[in-house]
Amino acid sequence: MLRSELRMISIDDHLVEHPTTWTDRLPSRYADTMPHIVELDGGLQQWKFEGVIAGSFLSRREVELADVIGRDGLMYASDYPHVEGIWPHSKVYLHEVFAGLSPALARQMCAENAARLYRFDLDHLDELAATVGPLVEDVVGGTPSPQATHTSDRMAARAARPADWVMAGVSRLATT
Repeated sequence: MLRSELRMISIDDHLVEHPTTWTDRLPSRYADTMPHIVELDGGLQQWKFEGVIAGSFLSRREVELADVIGRDGLMYASDYPHVEGIWPHSKVYLHEVFAGLSPALARQMCAENAARLYRFDLDHLDELAATVGPLVEDVVGGTPSPQATHTSDRMAARAARPADWVMAGVSRLATT
């Protein structure tokens, strides 16, 4: 592999990192690809790297903001195997996030954007996903749980959290 073909992809950047964690430490030649903070419409801030905004267990509100954040640069991640992640409730969580939304949007955020970034072969992975992953209908069918269930259903409550619950975390750190 040629050096020019190498890509830096960090899969475990947490929003609790100081906003200058990367920009203060990496050479300036990586300015376009290193993790850095971007300001979205409405003043929300988010980490962006390699042209992609990625979040562990996106909320429904973040997905609803896909056109503001950028559909091509937003992807779902489960944070597996961390205990604070959503596994083994991934199917339930995905339903809470994508229920009633388009199958094309769910596929883009759950598969296509990551496949493009990591250079995965989606045709090959589709065969595997058919044996282990939830069906698209299970994810986008129906409606999310009513708000009244959020006090007793951790996955529903997490999926319904506001976008600024995560995105505003960066702003708070910048002022400390």
